[in-house]
Amino acid sequence: MKRRYGALVIMGGVLLCGCDSRPVASVQDLTPGVDVSEGPPRPREGERFESFRERWNAWVEALPAEDRMQPELGDAIERFRQDREIESGELLSDWPPFVLSDARPWNGHWEHIDHVHKAYEEDIQNLIEVVQRPYLGAPIPTTNDDKDRFDAEIPGDWVTAHSLDSVSPLRQASIYLRADAVYLAFAGEQGQAIERFKLLDHLCQRTLELPGMTQLLVELALRMFLTEAMFALVEYNPDVFSDDQLSAMQSILHKQLSTDYRRVFEFMQFVTREDWRLQFHSVDFARTNPDLRAFYHEAAKTYTEGYFSEFLPVIMKPELDDDIPLALLDHQIGVQSRMLDAMLIDLAADPATERMPRIHFATHKHLSGRDASRFVPVFVDTGLWRSQLGFIHRLDYQITNHIVALAIHRHRARHGQWPESLGDIDPDTLPVPATDLYSGEPLRYSLAGGKPRLWALGADRDDDGGRRGPEAAVFKWFALDEWEAMSEEERDEHDGDILLMDPRKGQP
Repeated sequence: MKRRYGALVIMGGVLLCGCDSRPVASVQDLTPGVDVSEGPPRPREGERFESFRERWNAWVEALPAEDRMQPELGDAIERFRQDREIESGELLSDWPPFVLSDARPWNGHWEHIDHVHKAYEEDIQNLIEVVQRPYLGAPIPTTNDDKDRFDAEIPGDWVTAHSLDSVSPLRQASIYLRADAVYLAFAGEQGQAIERFKLLDHLCQRTLELPGMTQLLVELALRMFLTEAMFALVEYNPDVFSDDQLSAMQSILHKQLSTDYRRVFEFMQFVTREDWRLQFHSVDFARTNPDLRAFYHEAAKTYTEGYFSEFLPVIMKPELDDDIPLALLDHQIGVQSRMLDAMLIDLAADPATERMPRIHFATHKHLSGRDASRFVPVFVDTGLWRSQLGFIHRLDYQITNHIVALAIHRHRARHGQWPESLGDIDPDTLPVPATDLYSGEPLRYSLAGGKPRLWALGADRDDDGGRRGPEAAVFKWFALDEWEAMSEEERDEHDGDILLMDPRKGQP
């Protein structure tokens, strides 16, 4: 989604401000007074975004070069894209940069992986040096950073090409580090593979240094890359890693469960308010209001009719009325604050006992009937928050289940055989309860043909004996009242279990 009013642009949740009418100090002027030891700045109560941007960029400028990933991260990634020929029985010059990410012992690239890895070894070490730095250190760009390009329609790749969110470099870095971990694990260097996974976790944490919406999406994607890569390796060959190494993997995953997403939503609210101020006050309000209504009505259709509607079962679809004016800015902000309070409660909620998400009640109270048209800006942002809340719950759910599955593998590493039941697992190998977060019931476990089967009940909260349901449906969480209000036909769409360890997977 792209918005442009006056001097401000928001693309994908990233705010880019232009000139302010008030004189401001330059970054260079502010730098001497910055204490970088305090870490990244946080917005202050009542602070305007222009002020925060100045403090943020001054902090970035004051960071020692050796503590910042940017701008060297982009250069480190670019080295992987240089054309090269690798002799290993055939020319592999057409393979980079994908050969590393595709290299697995179960496909045709494995016979060449030693040669390919050798050709990229120096580049990998250079990338590691950059990624292990303590800060991403990306400045917040402004419209003045690229005046020529902002004179016309803003290219969709502008944010990607700049350093605020660094979508491409961060994703590419994760791909190369993950592939290197896979290589090391199967080359007998499991300890080094664990170190690569720790670097990937560090990269995930740095992504949320400035916690905007785009950064949240990237962080979730990187966490998924990391957890899936670790578990796929263990699943492929249960004997590759020792008990200590499996424990280290559990620690990485357990640490991710403590990621602070509250500040992400709070920062998104901070950015949105600045966006609204410029939109509402860019020209005379009486003339701007119809334009704003038209813009937000179009944006609302994205959530009520498009892809996001699948993630918004409790958000009422507003009956948009072009004749109803938008509420005043202060009222928009007031309702947005109440919606955010509800969102943060849902963020910390226990899915198994939640009768109805708080956002449901807040939506009915503040965004129903006539108010839905008056507060369409709040509706749009709340819809986006709600979808991201679903993604966070799902990923935390998967990570928790992976931790339990790794405990089962640790039992095999310690005792030379799979446990007969979850009760046989040594308590010190299980840092989280073996509980289905959606239903509150214990996870189900059995041995099938001498191999472990682990499953959760899924959205329907009944045990189907480990019969796999449609993945997109069973991972979707419904609060208790939401599920009970569904018809039998709707419930049938979510029938089946979530199979966490499948005895048919892997190649022992």
